[in-house]
Amino acid sequence: MAVPSSGTLSLLKIFSEKNENDYTANNADGENSFSLKGLSVNGTNDSSGGDISLNSSFASTASGGASLDDAPYSMSEFYGYDHDFVSFEWDNDSGGLGNAPFSVSDSSTGTTTQAILQFGFSLQANSNRVRMRLQKSNGQGNGVLANASYITFADYDEADPASCEVKCDWDGVFTGHVTTSSASYEPTSSFGGSWTKDTYRTMATSTADGFANFTNGEWKVTRGSSLGSAFYRANDATSGQNSPTWTVRAKDSNGTVLDTTSGRGPSADSFIMTATRNSGFGGGGGGGFGGDICIHEDHLVHTERGLMHIDKVRETDPKIYGYNKDTGKVELEDLINISIVSHDNLYKINNLMLTEDHIMYAEDYTPVSVNPELAKKNYGKDSRKIQLNDRLMKYDGGVEKVTSIERYEGVHRTYTIKTALDNFYADGVLVDSEI
Repeated sequence: MAVPSSGTLSLLKIFSEKNENDYTANNADGENSFSLKGLSVNGTNDSSGGDISLNSSFASTASGGASLDDAPYSMSEFYGYDHDFVSFEWDNDSGGLGNAPFSVSDSSTGTTTQAILQFGFSLQANSNRVRMRLQKSNGQGNGVLANASYITFADYDEADPASCEVKCDWDGVFTGHVTTSSASYEPTSSFGGSWTKDTYRTMATSTADGFANFTNGEWKVTRGSSLGSAFYRANDATSGQNSPTWTVRAKDSNGTVLDTTSGRGPSADSFIMTATRNSGFGGGGGGGFGGDICIHEDHLVHTERGLMHIDKVRETDPKIYGYNKDTGKVELEDLINISIVSHDNLYKINNLMLTEDHIMYAEDYTPVSVNPELAKKNYGKDSRKIQLNDRLMKYDGGVEKVTSIERYEGVHRTYTIKTALDNFYADGVLVDSEI
């Protein structure tokens, strides 16, 4: 309860307002030696317990137009003083923004396959909030956006601010993208105006929900004529990368900042965009989304630097271990090419997930596959049908007996790589590398 606006005042009760935000508490709290000067001036002890700073909203505007911290000091200057008063305060302005909008994956057969994420901000004073719009591409790589989602980024209960500003901070990395003008970009260019990292810009205002009157920005990744994938990654766990965070601040008519939100970004602290161009061929038995025989992305590649995920292989270009059928030895070869596509015709051989036309090698370098006819049709390679109890060649020189062969449902991101040996090891199993 604030100090009343009239009547007799008490030093103890003024102290209680500053100490407990309650003028009526009348609680010395073990203190003594109350000082009117100390109550009025920051840096001077209010009591034996030390100094309590004034609420800055009242420090220079006391009753009668006087200044609380100017002599002569008077209790009447505290009329109406409210120690916990705020002129403006953001509410519901912390926590992550979810994960789904920040995982953008698009594929097509087009020579300009695109992945896009748009964001926008609007001050909606009639609803006492700042509204954020998130919209990603439709997954088909054609530059068309899916339906937008809207988030109340922050709201408030006080009088409307005169204006609101927003900034975005991020550090991401492009890989495998088209670099020509407007093909791939961060929000610093091309779309949405002058977005500069960690720099505030005034946001638009609107009176209704919808697309209009948002201050927008956009990331775009484009894969060109060659098959494979382009990426944009901003991941807090990776050196040199930081997922995007947005911060909003409110200002009064004089341009004074009233309050600033916390920085908000993806809940998983990660932002990944993928644009994949595939051939549009093959896949039989339920069809596929690319023409390359492929291994599920979860299977790690044996490289000179140890086991690596295919995305890390793409970034670092290590030498790849394969089997030299002429020497009968495991050898390192240069990486020639990588293809990353989506497929829906995978099978699971023990723990190995791969397309039905992808050739593995049983002992004595015998090519085997789930669908030899399709492997021959698509790639001109002979193989026999894989069977239970077949013994697959392993990186360590041993073999792995096939104990299960089953369909692996769903659409999955897959890869294959090309070396001079035309094979490589995926999680220890020797597989073909045809592209």
